[in-house]
Amino acid sequence: MAEERIAALLASSFEALAREQAAAWRDCCRVLAPATVALTVDEEELHVHFTERGAQVVTGPTSQAIARVVTGRAAILDVLDDRLSLEEAVLSDRVRAVGALDDLARCHEALLAYVHAGVRTRGLPELLGRFRRDAEARRGPAHAPVR
Repeated sequence: MAEERIAALLASSFEALAREQAAAWRDCCRVLAPATVALTVDEEELHVHFTERGAQVVTGPTSQAIARVVTGRAAILDVLDDRLSLEEAVLSDRVRAVGALDDLARCHEALLAYVHAGVRTRGLPELLGRFRRDAEARRGPAHAPVR
């Protein structure tokens, strides 16, 4: 099975939200606009540039991010499946978030808006299923901390 790229899945989820929940998606983007957030999931580095009208996912690192988040697929699933709260994930270093407090608060607000819009988006369950299958296929030791 070919590994799903986080960048492609995230970009597809953004497209689905923009198509099916346009107003909620714009609200989500406005929280972070104009800014870039860096994300590392397992060994994949990417960044997302937010504008008032949307977001662009770009593969590779950036030095222009207001915040950096490092995590793994297993941690994301543990939070999504309610085995772990986001707070517990951060405190246990399964999710590391670095940035100014105000910027991290904006990231949290945007994440909540993304999730709230996502649960009303028909296209997201299929993307989540692909993410889940990939995460479970590549999972090593259960609940390994982020390196």
